[in-house]
Amino acid sequence: MAIGALRRAPRDVLWIAALALWIGVTHAGFLAKEVGNWDEATFVLMAAEVLDGRLPYVPLFDLKPPMIFFMLAGAMAVFGESMLVVRLFGVACILSSAIAAFAIARRWVDPVSAGLAAFMLVAVTAAFNGGAVFSELPATAFLMAASWLLIARSDRPWTAAAVGLLLSLAVLTRTNLAIAAAAVGLWFVCGRMPFGARVRAGAAFALAGALPVVAIVLLYWSAGALAELRHALIDAHMAFLDHVVDPLRKLRFLARPWLRVIEPERPLEALTFGLFMLGVAAGLAAAGRTMLRGERSEKRENALLLLLAAAIFASILVSDWRPLGHYYLQLFPIGMVFCALGFGWVRRAARFGGGGVYRGCRPSVLWMGPLADGAVGGPFRRGSARRCRRLPHSPRRPGHREGSRTGRTDLGARQSPRLLVSRRAPAMAGGPPERRGQAVAG
Repeated sequence: MAIGALRRAPRDVLWIAALALWIGVTHAGFLAKEVGNWDEATFVLMAAEVLDGRLPYVPLFDLKPPMIFFMLAGAMAVFGESMLVVRLFGVACILSSAIAAFAIARRWVDPVSAGLAAFMLVAVTAAFNGGAVFSELPATAFLMAASWLLIARSDRPWTAAAVGLLLSLAVLTRTNLAIAAAAVGLWFVCGRMPFGARVRAGAAFALAGALPVVAIVLLYWSAGALAELRHALIDAHMAFLDHVVDPLRKLRFLARPWLRVIEPERPLEALTFGLFMLGVAAGLAAAGRTMLRGERSEKRENALLLLLAAAIFASILVSDWRPLGHYYLQLFPIGMVFCALGFGWVRRAARFGGGGVYRGCRPSVLWMGPLADGAVGGPFRRGSARRCRRLPHSPRRPGHREGSRTGRTDLGARQSPRLLVSRRAPAMAGGPPERRGQAVAG
């Protein structure tokens, strides 16, 4: 969210401050852990090698792209070599993703719906990653920043270049997100823009995305380590794609993290996760409704969100023969946007739809009392009928003025039913104009 927008929306600033505090509360217990995950330990070792002046993959080898090592090395160089710095780096990535998702959701829903969904995002992320730093966290931060630019700044000439740069950094942090980057590139090329604009946007996207890749290739070429870089980024990942895995087995691996979260021994996590998924389901339903009945701009933004969610999920499916729980960290921020849409839809339905249903059903409900009372011959028959004659008028029509003779229908005046017709009714056929309304009054 831009600084100017934050100044114009103080409630959003308060929600973001509360979100930062909530991240500190949920992740405070993880800051003191020595080792959180083997991936995190590998990242720390590789970052220490970078600090000693050696490139990744040359003395030590890992399958992860190099950007996570360079970013961790930069944080450790500035703030010191400690596990506290590493954990705070992960917390900063989570906060960045949550703020970007909150800013996207605020384009359609109120601050309460977006804030509650962001709080649930932080809780679900803490349950899945256990406070450890995974490469999904910085990659998702880049991805959500690019998503916000695509939705909120799509009319700016530099948007395509900025999105290309951010998605390139995301791919160099988490290789499977190349599918999402390709989907966004097709969005620029095949979008509903003039041909010249599409060409310029596609060229800016491709050129800006190539800058980090060219910089890393030149760095390894100057060190004579291009073979190691190719082996880590291409050969090893192509070897994973050669394994043909039974789809049912992969689905079982995908279901394991959900089953671990909803264990009976962890009721709060199960409740939070259940509410989060219910919000996502409601948000998907609201997005589908918008795609069918919304305006053109709303359809475009919802289509982009659905495209990103589908591309990220597809990248998770093809990333490994055995998908792990922390892979879902890439999908949760986009899911948080849909969760906020669902919460906003439910709140609007409860505020307007529920009230409309109540107002529409209230006369029927009140009329059922005297009907049932009369059927059994109860003692309150006359009183019930008298109360029903005092029913409020129907919902106001456009142009209604309180107390006007043209818009008010007072059922409590005990008048003849013929007098309920407006006195400005047209004259009856054959009657003189000066008797307009008298024939109605009888």
